[in-house]
Amino acid sequence: MKIRIPFAALAALFSLAAVAAEPSPDTVLIQRGDIVVTAGDYYAYMEKIPEKERVYQRGDIERIQNSLSSIYIFRSLAAEARAQGIDKDPAFQKRVQLSTETLLAQAYLAGFEKTMQVPDFTDVAKEKYKASPERYKAQETIKLKQLIVLPMGRSDDETRKRIEEARARLAAGTPFDGNLVREYSSDQRNRVSDGVIDGPYALLKPEVAAVARTIPLNKLSDPIKISDGYALILVEERLPARTVPFEKVKDALIDGEERKFRRAEVDKKLGSITNSKDVVINTDQIAALVIETDRAKLQEMHEEKLREENKEKQRLLKQADKPGN
Repeated sequence: MKIRIPFAALAALFSLAAVAAEPSPDTVLIQRGDIVVTAGDYYAYMEKIPEKERVYQRGDIERIQNSLSSIYIFRSLAAEARAQGIDKDPAFQKRVQLSTETLLAQAYLAGFEKTMQVPDFTDVAKEKYKASPERYKAQETIKLKQLIVLPMGRSDDETRKRIEEARARLAAGTPFDGNLVREYSSDQRNRVSDGVIDGPYALLKPEVAAVARTIPLNKLSDPIKISDGYALILVEERLPARTVPFEKVKDALIDGEERKFRRAEVDKKLGSITNSKDVVINTDQIAALVIETDRAKLQEMHEEKLREENKEKQRLLKQADKPGN
């Protein structure tokens, strides 16, 4: 659950003045009576965010404010919960124990992985590359600019006239860019990509792909009739199918082997715990945890969820197809 303090209230709680150096962990950021939020609390909060995303979080004052407001509010509510004795409830203490153990286990495994002695897999990567060179073939690709005009209630003649108008402007020197694409195109994907296609020919409609394979580079095509309208293209580059050199895939291959090694070591560690001869499993009592279920009701709930998901997908698709989106 994410809770936010309104900006005005948040601004009253702490100053937004820039500081020259990062605050020390014990620096107080928010305080109300005995409720204190420090920079150390914020740093700990950031630990649950993937490392590669932390710069994104730390680079925006509003995100920092939202994080601090969550810490402050939950700490305030936790204080009220303790005052009511909620923390003394045995069932709640079990939940706290489970949460603590989960965090400790995650921290242990993170440290376990960091201290692993990972072998050099360069030779393994080379052998893997040599054994299956066909796996490292890059397919034929093309880079072009494309404008698609759909009928959208227009006749075929009107649709063709519209794309011919766009072509005349391009031939006269108007840049083939996102502005022109958004002005003339009624195809949502075409608009979102600013008309740029960079990838395999399969990304193109068959009629367009046939022209794209043969038209001279940097020459504006004539209007191309497609199943649901017309298209214009300007091919900038073609790359034939080719074998990717080992050096281009070396890092990915080594990384894959290292990840396999790390997973195997972690599995070995977990196996030493789960397969211990000292483990006693009370199968009868575990079986007693099973409760009677209405399978027909569960299936009905599952189908209803799928229907809701499909309905939402259809709504988003219709919204995306509306002109101007």
